[in-house]
Amino acid sequence: LVSHTRLLVSDETKATQAVLHHLREIERRGIHLRQGYRSLHEFTVTRLGYSDGAAARRIQAMRLIRDLPETETMLIEGTLTIETMSVLQRHFQTAKPKLEEKRKLVAQAQSQSRREIERTLGRPETQAVYLKPETLKKLEAL
Repeated sequence: LVSHTRLLVSDETKATQAVLHHLREIERRGIHLRQGYRSLHEFTVTRLGYSDGAAARRIQAMRLIRDLPETETMLIEGTLTIETMSVLQRHFQTAKPKLEEKRKLVAQAQSQSRREIERTLGRPETQAVYLKPETLKKLEAL
């Protein structure tokens, strides 16, 4: 059972890599736009059936691979995950670091959790907020 599960994980990694390649080509060709979608995200959610979060993570990971091709090997080797790649790419989009700084941050991020990477990037940790039902009703009334 464990051996078969490891094989499935390997297949899943290869499939994810193929999906990222296809998303890049869809974006490059503008296929999503020609099919009437306003964004690659909308296409990925509506046409491909991903959740909002899963679509966003894959698009960000695809763009990180586009910008830093060496990150694809890190994904395959398991030293970067889709989630950590997404965190890095979002940071790069807002902070706009130079190429060498990006490479340095990616190297530091290998085998780190999302929280560890967010700390490295100086991003505040996200906290879940739970509201009482009566508070939710008051907010909805606004």
